[in-house]
Amino acid sequence: MLEGEGGGAHDAHLMRLGRACPSLDADLLFDPDEIQATYLLRDKVPPAKPRLDEEMS
Repeated sequence: MLEGEGGGAHDAHLMRLGRACPSLDADLLFDPDEIQATYLLRDKVPPAKPRLDEEMS
């Protein structure tokens, strides 16, 4: 998280970035463990190279 910003501001920034650049590689913004956890919670197998729009939806 950016220093001095609350979680809500960080989430809003990620949402705007996801809309502007949906095919951006998710591993540029998320830790591999965060990506894995997202797919575990959804009972899905993660793709080899997840995109930002796949992580934020």
